[in-house]
Amino acid sequence: MKVKALLLTLTLLAGLVFLMPISAAAGPVATIWVSPHENEFWAPSQVSTEFTIEVKLWNKKDLTGYGIYCYDFTLKWLNDTDAYPDGSMAKSMISLVNVEVVSPFPEGKYFIAVDHASEDGEEIWQNGDYWDWYQLSLTALNGADPLDDVHIVLVKLTFHIDNEPCWPDVWYTDFVFHEVKISSAYGEPVPYQAEGGFYAIYSRESAPVGGFWVPINKTELLAPWIGLASLITVAAASVVYVKHKKKQQN
Repeated sequence: MKVKALLLTLTLLAGLVFLMPISAAAGPVATIWVSPHENEFWAPSQVSTEFTIEVKLWNKKDLTGYGIYCYDFTLKWLNDTDAYPDGSMAKSMISLVNVEVVSPFPEGKYFIAVDHASEDGEEIWQNGDYWDWYQLSLTALNGADPLDDVHIVLVKLTFHIDNEPCWPDVWYTDFVFHEVKISSAYGEPVPYQAEGGFYAIYSRESAPVGGFWVPINKTELLAPWIGLASLITVAAASVVYVKHKKKQQN
């Protein structure tokens, strides 16, 4: 009897472990990140250049029995190069010019609750700096299969470079995830880790005023004068020779 009771207890414990909500799992189950992580440019002549980043989602562990059903995140980035004394934004570094949402669920099987981007310098977030942001909230509808195995793009964000620094400045901002929520089909929060990215534009030292330095080649510089001197020498020798000939004939 004791053996049967022990086996029954172990069976019940195993069932409880299997039915344990995903929020109790050890460590992050999903990763949301920015790709590419590094977005670097060199001034000058980068104004009006555009670049695209992707927000991706990947499950680090097996989601079978749970699955991802809904996600909501906000991505922020610093956008003022410097602030004026009155607190207004000086220069915009980059502007969000295009958003392409990529749903992992079939057409008609999902609902986008929020798909919104801020205006330039709309929000003062940290240390009086101006931050811009983009928020996406998407959920599956009844009849859609939850995501059990994902390595997907959630949204593509295209940016326009508005201004660039002068030597020796470097303009830099992080792409930071803020208020991320990922839920399973049962409404349980899915543990996650967020990996942002960054944008940087580096300046180059200017060339000397009026042009740029080049090494001097003395032979090339004097070549025309050497040629002229040679012609004069040949002409003078010819005159002397003609005069000498005439004297001999006389």
